[in-house]
Amino acid sequence: KEMGFEDDIFIIGTVMRNQKRKLYPELINAFAKFVDRYPDIGKKTYLYLHTTYPDLGWDIPRLIRESGVASKILVTYDCKDCDHTFPSFFKDARTLCPPTNTLSAFMPTTHAGVSSEQLADIINCFDLYVQYSICEGFGMPQVEAAFCGIPVLSVDYSAMSSVVRNIKGTPIKCNLFREYETHTYRAYPDEEDFISLLLEKLSMSEEDREKLSKDVREETIKNYDWDKTAKKWEKYFDSVPLRPLEETWLSAPRIHHPQDELPSNLSKKEFIEWCICNIWGEP
Repeated sequence: KEMGFEDDIFIIGTVMRNQKRKLYPELINAFAKFVDRYPDIGKKTYLYLHTTYPDLGWDIPRLIRESGVASKILVTYDCKDCDHTFPSFFKDARTLCPPTNTLSAFMPTTHAGVSSEQLADIINCFDLYVQYSICEGFGMPQVEAAFCGIPVLSVDYSAMSSVVRNIKGTPIKCNLFREYETHTYRAYPDEEDFISLLLEKLSMSEEDREKLSKDVREETIKNYDWDKTAKKWEKYFDSVPLRPLEETWLSAPRIHHPQDELPSNLSKKEFIEWCICNIWGEP
């Protein structure tokens, strides 16, 4: 109510930077299918994208326009003059701030984002959090949402696989593909599995949702703590034997002068070995 929402709605939320590996097109498309397939629950369900436009990634307004459900997709705006943060349907990269009635409200960025308290207020509007990306090094917003007691759905790949289980969330099935830029394997979430999980979670009774929220928060508190993290690093640093400085930072420089006169009559194998030893200097 503080954010201007009616209380008889569902909000599926995500907090992800607008960049290529965050699957905004697939997330919006899956949400649109969910709304179309289950109109009774879909008519009171909204998708909240806490992200920014423009940025390094997707054309967010185009994705919203093409989805056919623009009236059910929300974003965050933050006023640069009065620091008022509010949810809204997409109104371009800049819009009017209600309190000041000036064009001073922008979508939050990594350089000018909302405060931790404001982000907590936004996440607490969610009924369900989803992490929809091809990979994550950790995926901090999953844990932030879980600390707020919000049930989490995450793609079952990379760091998301362990995090979602540690916070009593639900993994989304996925298929792997190979990324041409890096030749590493990435994940595409299974759209049908995601849609079925949305229906399952949003169809829970109020009592079951409250219990799940409590369980999610308790499990997250148990598994994630800055002091525990610091202790792990402290333990590791204390376990590493220190070498004499004369062998590390204070060691003499090793300067290699490549040879430029190539011996004759070398085989291919001998030529490669000669180059490694005498030009590269790394036998």
